[in-house]
Amino acid sequence: MSHAVWYPTLARAHVTVARGIHFSSLGHSVARPLDMHQNKLVEGVKTQHPKRLELLPEEALYLLERGALSCSKPSTYDVEPASGEEKGGGIPMSVQQAYSEMIEKGGLTLEKYQV
Repeated sequence: MSHAVWYPTLARAHVTVARGIHFSSLGHSVARPLDMHQNKLVEGVKTQHPKRLELLPEEALYLLERGALSCSKPSTYDVEPASGEEKGGGIPMSVQQAYSEMIEKGGLTLEKYQV
């Protein structure tokens, strides 16, 4: 199963574990400065950053509904990750919680998503 971390300030889900064929047509690569220890974006840094796979809210919701993705919000606690998890991931969101977090972000409305 794939895993992503939802960043509400970006309105994007960062895919930390990509499994399956979905990502050949979903997601996009972005070089984004991120301090993984603080779980926040670093502004004004002009160094080379590795590209990371990010999903739009509607892509993340689609994969969540299919059961192909688990998504969590960044953890604000200094807790060691469980096996197979990246530091910064918290408790996985339910589909209902993901809808409430992701709808109305990045210009996505429920009417646009259901078309």
